[in-house]
Amino acid sequence: MGIAVHPGDIVSPDDNGVMVPKATSGAVVKIAAARDEKETGVIRAPLDGSDIPELSGMKNLRLRRAPASENWW
Repeated sequence: MGIAVHPGDIVSPDDNGVMVPKATSGAVVKIAAARDEKETGVIRAPLDGSDIPELSGMKNLRLRRAPASENWW
């Protein structure tokens, strides 16, 4: 079983065999570019001295320590 590929479609031969129809390719490229930009920023941030817990949204996370009597594992 296969899928129809038409002129102008984008085919990315990876493990999943992704195919993007030409009609949606502009939107997909914009989303991919935004994701790439965000990931590049996340990779560079610690190298620039940024606070990793703050970047990840974990800085304000409140964790609860389980009482010793509580078998959580």
